[in-house]
Amino acid sequence: MKTMLFVLMMAGMMLGAHALKCNQCMEMAFDSNNDDIKNIMKTLLGDAASCSASSNKDCAEGLDECAANVVSYKVDAAGNSVAVSQVIKMCSASSVDKSTLCDQVKSGMEGNGVFKDVKCKTETCKTDGCNTQTASATGLSFSVLLFTSVLIAMFY
Repeated sequence: MKTMLFVLMMAGMMLGAHALKCNQCMEMAFDSNNDDIKNIMKTLLGDAASCSASSNKDCAEGLDECAANVVSYKVDAAGNSVAVSQVIKMCSASSVDKSTLCDQVKSGMEGNGVFKDVKCKTETCKTDGCNTQTASATGLSFSVLLFTSVLIAMFY
């Protein structure tokens, strides 16, 4: 009887130890009113990596929800406009207050004068792989660092 109880307790602990799996990656998409800029960006970005099935990874202990921070904005410079959408997908802790995250993102971006019409929302969920939001523009994905470098090179 003690052996059976021990086996049941161990099975329960093993089931409870299952880590939540969340997409952990970033996607970014852009669109421009200038065909030359579109072609330059497409050429520079090529087949840049985006979120894929391998982005769905175990969360660390204590991170009990998936989150997605969705930000869209425009970059207007030298008479050209680039609309950008980015989604950062991650593991998160439900105990952390995320209500001011978008306010911080907006004030940081709008404060430098380069980014316009900044929109932001943070969504959370609690099931494996549930943070499936996507960047919506032309579907091209690339890193923030590459994007920022390209914009600076093109406009300044």
